[in-house]
Amino acid sequence: MQIWKKIKPYVLHMRPLSWPIFLIHMGVGFAFADGFKMGFNAIFIFLAGWFIWVILLNSGTLTFNSYYDKDTGSVMWLNKPPKLPKHLLLFSWILFIFGLVLSYFINFRFFIAYLIFFVLAVMYSHPLIR
Repeated sequence: MQIWKKIKPYVLHMRPLSWPIFLIHMGVGFAFADGFKMGFNAIFIFLAGWFIWVILLNSGTLTFNSYYDKDTGSVMWLNKPPKLPKHLLLFSWILFIFGLVLSYFINFRFFIAYLIFFVLAVMYSHPLIR
């Protein structure tokens, strides 16, 4: 229980309520793109891609943005944002970099797409670039 109290603000800033929506959106798109073949390998690639894109890239983007915006009111999937945890910025970079490394193992196009959205996310949120 002590550990949950420490990690809960980090998890909440990742906006886990949005994850099932992304799973459905990406699942439908992937099924159409894959021609509804959906063998074991395709399902594995889809789930790995979903994890990398949603849990690492999207959550990294949201935590990065939360660090700089310091929202206190309701904001995208978070009615009452918790106080910013001490290491939220570092946490967001860990998510970003871990996702970037893993994205390379999906395929090169996925890696490039990840890299582009990673750069755009930083440009959107960082005060020196806005």
